[in-house]
Formats: sequence, C-alpha cells, structure tokens
Amino acid sequence: TLFFILEKNQREKHNAKSNQRSAEIYQNVAHCTSASAEALYKFINHRNRQNSEKSVSVKDFSVILPQLTDQSCNSKAKQTELDKMSNYLKSQASGIVFWTTAETTTEGRTTPAKLTDDVIMATDFPNCTHGLIVSLTDASASCAWQGVLENNKTKNSEAVYENFQNTDFFTLANKDKYETIKADEEATGNVNKILGYQSTQVLRAYNKYCTETDGKAEYIVKAVTAIDQWALSNPAPANTTGWFLPSLKELHMLCYKDVDNIWGVEGTETKTFVNGLLEKVGGNQFGNEYYWPSLEYGTSQCISQDFQDGNHAWQAKGILNKVRAVCAF
Repeated sequence: TLFFILEKNQREKHNAKSNQRSAEIYQNVAHCTSASAEALYKFINHRNRQNSEKSVSVKDFSVILPQLTDQSCNSKAKQTELDKMSNYLKSQASGIVFWTTAETTTEGRTTPAKLTDDVIMATDFPNCTHGLIVSLTDASASCAWQGVLENNKTKNSEAVYENFQNTDFFTLANKDKYETIKADEEATGNVNKILGYQSTQVLRAYNKYCTETDGKAEYIVKAVTAIDQWALSNPAPANTTGWFLPSLKELHMLCYKDVDNIWGVEGTETKTFVNGLLEKVGGNQFGNEYYWPSLEYGTSQCISQDFQDGNHAWQAKGILNKVRAVCAF
C-alpha cells in the first residue's frame, strides 16, 4: 500500500490549516465511507507521523485515490465531493512512497535494505530514516549514462571510480567513508545495498570537476545532469534528502521488492502498485524500459535495471535509457 507526498511549498502553505482542513474533509465524507475519510485524514496529517520516532509502515497508510470511487457512495453529491478531493490530491502529489523500513525484516537476511548502509546520507540527513520516495515523472525519457554511442562504442567515457573517486581530484568531506561506485557483483557487494545518495554525490562532484577541467566537459555523467536539471522545476518533498539517481538495489526494490541478492531475481510487484497510483495522478508509469543506476561497471559499461521483468543488463554507457529520481525521507 502506498501514499502520496505533498510538494514542499504546498506542505508549508497548508500546514497551518492542515488540522482544520482534514477535519472538514473527514466530516464531509464520514457519512459516505469511513474508509475514505480515514485515509484522507492520515494523508493530510502524515507529516507529523513521519517525523515521529515510531517506525511507520507503508501499510499504515491507506491507498487514497482508489477509495475515492467507493461504490458505497450512491449519492451524486457525495461522489462530487470525493471527486473534488481526488483532484485536490492530484494537484498536491509530488512523489510516491514505494518502500519503508518497516517493510523489511532483518531476521535471517544477508543484505536487507537499510538506509544506514549509505553512511554519507545518514550523516547528511540523520532524520531521513523512514523510507524511499519515487518521483511522479521521469527526469529523462532518453539519456546516455555518459558519453555518446558511435559505431556501437561509447565515446567520451571513462571509469569514474578509477579516474576520479580513487584520486586526489575527489575532495568531498569524509571521502574515505564513500563506498566505490564500481558495481560489485558479489551477493554481499554494493549492488545489494542502498547507496544511491552517496553515489550521486560522487557523480555530482565528478561533473563539477569535468566542467572546470579543460578537455573534460564531454565526460560528464548525463544521467545525473538530467536529474539536476529536471529537479529545478520539480523540487523534492520537504524533509527529504532531495532527488538523487538510485542505486541498483533501489531500482530493483522499485521494480520488484527488497531481496537479499538481486541477481537473477525477477518480478514487478512494486512496479505494478506504483503504476496504479501514477495512473491516478497523471504521472509517468513504468513500462518495459531500462533505467540507469548511479553505479558504473567500468570504462564503458553500466548495469541497468530492466523494468520489464526485474532483471538487469550490462549496457554501453552511451546507450539511451530512462532516468528516474528517488529520495529518502
């Protein structure tokens, strides 16, 4: 079960009147369907619950929009009221929560999803311990990870981890705490960890280095640039990490679910749920395309996430794939 997140400016704008507004909505629909009223009440007031110390499960929140067409509402006037609320939610939504920490059990697990695996994110945003949000739209529908494809080979690409992250050019604070952005295929390797935020930070630093260094401008990581440019007009929800390029683990969770080893594990369970809500709010539904991660494989390749079946593909960095942003809250 999933819920929507208010955009930052709307959250701030409506925060002062949230209790009054939710009470009014509850009163308007309580006589029609208590389930819809309670769902909407939870939605508008989720911010306070989100900031509590309690581990809040996605299952604690009801799917709102589908319930707003509750067949028990046989009154045209009542249904009109529900339609108004449906449109209100559509106008406010900026992302969908697709995973929370409460969805993952650690007992008997090897690599359970943990936000604290990303040490840099935990340091920068110590209060973002609840889960992950996916944006409503793609940051890019057609984007190379790096360079350009010519004659089936990628031009202007290099191993960022080797030529930047492992050199003195990489000067971010706490650089020794960053895990390598080179994809480790082992069952307990970095491909099976939540590391999208820290990896994106490495790539942003690399892009800055490329723009400031002669002869390197064509080497920028385009997938990260796409998110940064898209985010200018699509700000992340308040009290989050801000948008970043997800890791393979995060993409696999978005397509299927949290598993110990993503290799060869197929499924589209989460994708199906998310698509149902994206349809309700007019977002970009996930099709059968490939999406770029924030990890690379080497000089000219990345391992992309296949949203057709949940599998993966080793692809040239110059191939055009889709880019989607996520954030932690």
